[in-house]
Amino acid sequence: SRPQPRVTTPIDVPAAARARNLSGRVVLSVRIGADGRVKALKVLESEPPGVFEEAALAAVRGWEFVPATYRD
Repeated sequence: SRPQPRVTTPIDVPAAARARNLSGRVVLSVRIGADGRVKALKVLESEPPGVFEEAALAAVRGWEFVPATYRD
């Protein structure tokens, strides 16, 4: 089964983006350890670039997951 979020925190929209009423998206690669904690993060895509990446990374660093499982 795929990992499932157990503990999440909302992403704080940067003040400059909020003031300009910007929206966007960030696609992250997240490596999750056997304990369900985030071990590594990488930005794969972002639109608009340079606006939301740091906020997304900061929020997801604190997330916890039910780790993926595999049965053969």
